[in-house]
Amino acid sequence: MRPSQNVTDLSIGNEMLDLMAKSIDAPTALAAVEEGPTHSAALLVAGENAWPLVDLRVDGPDDPVGDLRDLWVRYEPQMNDYLERALNPAIAPAYGVPGDP
Repeated sequence: MRPSQNVTDLSIGNEMLDLMAKSIDAPTALAAVEEGPTHSAALLVAGENAWPLVDLRVDGPDDPVGDLRDLWVRYEPQMNDYLERALNPAIAPAYGVPGDP
């Protein structure tokens, strides 16, 4: 895999990203499986590398599924930047944090 490829080139495609976003609400449809309120929600997506392409988790008593959906909306546009940073830090966008090139 070349670091300059964008996410849609990595066999994920926009349709898969849309499906992932819609699946975030799926746990609420399974609420009868577990008693009590939902206290956490997670989205884990394997990619072509040894680490997950997406690994998001929200813990909290209010609305973890809704919070995960909001987190995904903020994360998805930056997903390729994080992948590029892992594969080739020298050409990746800087985030102004310690360790940036």
